Amino acid sequence: VGGTLSFADGVLSVVWDDANNYPDYDIFISEDGGEMRYHGTSSVHNYEIRSSATVSIDVVIQVANYKKVISEILEIYSGSIDLSLI
Repeated sequence: VGGTLSFADGVLSVVWDDANNYPDYDIFISEDGGEMRYHGTSSVHNYEIRSSATVSIDVVIQVANYKKVISEILEIYSGSIDLSLI
């Protein structure tokens, strides 16, 4: 499964593919090397996150689960963006 991350004006945009078209996706983020945390749920294949990160942002997208914890089995997409390169 593919996806892209972009960052502009303090907003991270995440877009991902999913041939199975699950009804909902959980989004987890880590800013500047911090702990990965649940951020929200999306029913579409994109999500925007306002961020004050200055170094990096890591993202995991997975099939929505009531537990709101990261599970490799449920993962759809993961990526990171190095903000020093922007």
